[in-house]
Parts: sequence; structure tokens; C-alpha cells
Amino acid sequence: MQSDFETFMNPPVPAASQVTKEDYSLAHGHIVKWGVLEILPLKSEIETLGEYDATQPVARLVPWEAGIIMRILALKSKDHRGNLRELFTQDPAGNITLPYGPKYMSQWVKVDRGEVERGWARQYNQEGRKLAYDFPPNWNQLSPMERYAYWLMMLGGRFGFPAGAIQPGSVFYAYFTRSKAKNGEKWFSDARKIYKGIDDQWKDECPAVFETMDINVLRKLYAKIDEEFNSSGFPYGQNAVGGSGNATDADPDLGW
Repeated sequence: MQSDFETFMNPPVPAASQVTKEDYSLAHGHIVKWGVLEILPLKSEIETLGEYDATQPVARLVPWEAGIIMRILALKSKDHRGNLRELFTQDPAGNITLPYGPKYMSQWVKVDRGEVERGWARQYNQEGRKLAYDFPPNWNQLSPMERYAYWLMMLGGRFGFPAGAIQPGSVFYAYFTRSKAKNGEKWFSDARKIYKGIDDQWKDECPAVFETMDINVLRKLYAKIDEEFNSSGFPYGQNAVGGSGNATDADPDLGW
């Protein structure tokens, strides 16, 4: 199994004169190696519990009616010219550094009830794209854990993986994308298996490689991302949660 970008790509090293702003952060259409930090019920579903026993895993308490969301962290990226970036480093003592800063490194990926009901929840397999338009006919009779398994299937299917494959500590490859809300007021970021480029053609060049990594490294990485955002006066935790990706008010760096 391929273990990293280098096993299937041999990108050229750009001359100093070719380096642009894009080389210093993630941008629309970059291929990214993502690590899964956590998988949770939607915030709205947790809120329906009211006060609950925080010593119990919340996944075993909610009815799993509303959907599922996972937080993923960017580990490495490849831009449109083939340049690779290690987005974090760890020294022998375990200290994490972010050579390109924390921007966009933490993302939310969501599948909710509305997406399924409207036929927007896309799954991918070896034969290409397929659409899931409805819940199982026995949805109302399913136990919460059976519904959880369904949402895990939908979540993994977004990236071409079988039911239950994606868990905390999983590593996979997907495009980083930016898109503007229909009202034109906010930008949203996301991780997608395929996306449409500026040439109006669908791009599907991410490797179908699935790996795992130490969840403790991911926790340290997230702590570092959070620390840097807090030190900059823009805590990451204030970004939108429960949507597809993270919403910001403006981002002019969409093209390449």
C-alpha cells in the first residue's frame, strides 16, 4: 500500500522566483492528506439531551436522528504545480510546529438529515459516483447504534470508503475546496473526493489510500493549531460548527 505522496508523485522543486502567496497556505483545489481527530453527533442533537452524564460517551446517548460530523486536520498538501508541503513537524521531544501557520488546517465535514432527504448525500465506489436519496425503509425501527452505523457509512462513502472505515486516527486524501454561500456573504471550506476546477472539469486525482496514525499526535497537532489561533486573537473554536467546513466572512484567495 502506498504510504505517502512520494510513492506516487515526484514533484519538481520550484525556483525561488516561482514561489507565490499560494505556496504558504492551503488553497482551493489542493490535494490534502487529512487525519481524523474526532467524530461526533451534530450539535443540535447533543443539545436535545439537556443535562447529561458527561462521563458517558455522547455517541451512546443521542438518538442519531440528525446526522454526523467529524473534525479533520491537514497533515500534508500538494498544490496545482505539484509542490508538496509538510504542514506540521514534530521534533524528538514531541513538540509540534506549523511551518505554514494554522489557516484552514482544521475542518469540519458533515452529513445531515437534510442532505439525505434532498438527495445531496453523495457516496463513491470503484465504479464512480452514486447517490443516496433516502433513509433505510426501517429507519424508525433502528436502534441509535444502528443509525450511527448508517451515518458512518454515509460519512465514509463521501470519500469512497466502506461503512465503518473512517474512525478517529484514520488518514485519507481529499481536495481542499472553497466556495461562496448562495447569499454571497460567506465563504465555506470543505474536503471533497472530487471537485470542479476553473476549467469546469471535474477533478478526481486523489489517491484512494487509507492509513492510520497515532491519535495522540493528532490531539497535539490540534492543540497547537488552537494555540496559534488564540495567540493571533482569532480562536479557531469561534469558527462555524455544524456546517460543511468552516465559514469565514471573506477570502479573496480562491483562484490559482
